Amino acid sequence: MEKEEALKDKRNRRDYWMTEGIEVKLINRKLPDDLRWRHATVLKMLDNYTAIVRTVECQTKIKVDQDHVQTVIPEPSSTVLIVNGAYRGEYATLDQVNKEKNTCEITVMTGLCMGRIVKNVSLDDICKLSEAR
Repeated sequence: MEKEEALKDKRNRRDYWMTEGIEVKLINRKLPDDLRWRHATVLKMLDNYTAIVRTVECQTKIKVDQDHVQTVIPEPSSTVLIVNGAYRGEYATLDQVNKEKNTCEITVMTGLCMGRIVKNVSLDDICKLSEAR
């Protein structure tokens, strides 16, 4: 079972992860102070690495590279999108977060593996869904 998981993870892991409908945090130091560290919704993907995002609070639209944003982790029991790894593209429920290990436990809600509990998922592999989808 672990070998199957590792193979599936390797097959579905990409160096790009951003997708429309998720909430990200702007972390680029070159951004103005009023935009840096703000949450934004990914509106449109221009290519695998670049997107148009709109900030949640002030509704400002900007073009960003995925290197200038990071995933947002919601409260436990929230629905998340798996953006990388074995279950990429599936929706899941966030069960637990371990900030010391930078991992979490999720329950897959869609696809062939619906209902499967997955442990030790990197926090970089899941992201909060935007409420303004």
